[in-house]
Amino acid sequence: GTNISYINSPVDFGSEVDVNVHDGAELEVNGVATVQGGTFNINDNGRLDFDGMLSIGSAAFNDASDAGTADVRFDGITTYTSGTIDTTVPLAQYADATVNGATVINGSVVNLDGGGTTTVTLNDDLTINADKLDSDGNKFDGTLNINNPGYLQVATTAGSWTMAGTMNLDQ
Repeated sequence: GTNISYINSPVDFGSEVDVNVHDGAELEVNGVATVQGGTFNINDNGRLDFDGMLSIGSAAFNDASDAGTADVRFDGITTYTSGTIDTTVPLAQYADATVNGATVINGSVVNLDGGGTTTVTLNDDLTINADKLDSDGNKFDGTLNINNPGYLQVATTAGSWTMAGTMNLDQ
């Protein structure tokens, strides 16, 4: 079975933090979390799961496994505050998210629509550079709200992506 460690109180991950999630383990952050840098290494069958509200700027999520079976989930309401997120681990946004500061996400799989019901609201710029937008392709199934002056730029390895959900543009 999976070994789960919990953080149930508010936590602030600063720029100097190094977090390691070992083989078959899960770190579940249930309290309000702030991520303003740091390195998060996730091993085989490991999971880093932010279940509480999350405020994130910059971070590095590294797949430290041989099998490529690690994952990172944002299951709590998320605010992207400004910064660069680099990830070699599949990143999935399962709760609604708001981009309030210019954010760049570079990664292998950057799945911002979770299971397809997620709403992402851009109040500032979001740039995604990813191999794929979903584990099985390049489509966004959720709701995307782009408010002035928000701007979306997406670059995938395939060169294109599909808006398969709802987009509301307020420019």
